[in-house]
Amino acid sequence: MAIPTFKEMMFPILKFMSDKQIHTRQDTMKFIVDYFKLNNEEKSIMVSSQQMFLYENRASWALSYLTGKINLIQRVSLGKYKITELGQKIAKSEKEFEELCNKTYTGKQNPNFKKTAENPQNNTPDENLNLNLDEINDNVKSEIMDRILHNEPRFFENLALRLLEKIGYGVSMGELTQNGADGGIDGIVNEDILGFSKIYIQAKRFDKGVVGRPEIQKFVGVLATKPTKKGLFITTSKFSNEAVEFASNLQGYSVVLIDGDRLLDLMLKYKLGVQVKEIKEIFAVDNDFFDDENY
Repeated sequence: MAIPTFKEMMFPILKFMSDKQIHTRQDTMKFIVDYFKLNNEEKSIMVSSQQMFLYENRASWALSYLTGKINLIQRVSLGKYKITELGQKIAKSEKEFEELCNKTYTGKQNPNFKKTAENPQNNTPDENLNLNLDEINDNVKSEIMDRILHNEPRFFENLALRLLEKIGYGVSMGELTQNGADGGIDGIVNEDILGFSKIYIQAKRFDKGVVGRPEIQKFVGVLATKPTKKGLFITTSKFSNEAVEFASNLQGYSVVLIDGDRLLDLMLKYKLGVQVKEIKEIFAVDNDFFDDENY
């Protein structure tokens, strides 16, 4: 048989984990081999340009989708997974599973997730390339956020400092404050190489909910005691509209808010916590060359 697609692997993996036990990535790979009865030849097929077996690559993508926005499986630690309460419920019906996948990933209700809602033949190669890159990056972002939320709060505070240093602030002079010792300030970086001005950082790691106006007001209250009035409030969550409006209308203070989505975009842009997996050259015709009249 042909190696199943990652979409075809998703529901069987969900059913496999419906025993509520913690399963490793290796457990999942063995299950895929047994469930789809993959022979030695099929198991030996490699992903082009990657040192990874094709069935493992597809199973990894299936896990990534199940632990992403759809939240049917959660990563409890590195390489270990467990079904969520929602996953336990959805695992009882493949129809409900496909409907949920369509609603989450395609915005459509037709209950056949295994058939792509959009016909890629209707797109140009450039459009398909961008769609594929966006999908890959979205899954990388999902895993990054999962790693952040499963790490210690202090890790996130240090991540905020390292991100600012990557952007160009601090020039490796960023420092973490003692936990709670500076009125809620989690870190400080120099705005310039000589340290004439500092930026004060508060980093809040939230799994759910939003950061409201009261949190920003408290932060501004702490900034009022500092020699400079510049601050960065960074969170894995969202900011309420009231919080955004309050920060944008402050007089005498400069407070920048970075939510989870912007944080992930910046981490990819400045290559923090990620590696460039592969570089491909994409060519376009040089019109100047062919239009040159001086030949």
